[in-house]
Amino acid sequence: MSFDSPLILSVSKDERLVQYGRQRRLSIDNGRRLMADESLMGAALEEAHRARDAGRAQQDALRLTAHPERVEG
Repeated sequence: MSFDSPLILSVSKDERLVQYGRQRRLSIDNGRRLMADESLMGAALEEAHRARDAGRAQQDALRLTAHPERVEG
């Protein structure tokens, strides 16, 4: 077997650019998904806090109507 002719083990520059572009797009897409997930999680957390605060306000209102003499002031 002769080793005079080089084996083609490398990928052409164009193919490397195509592969890089694909990886870059995947990376960007994954980043966007992570940002969207974080945004949704943040919105859900804010909604949970609002619901908690509304529940507390409702409990306070019920306490005040049940025992108006306990109003501090």
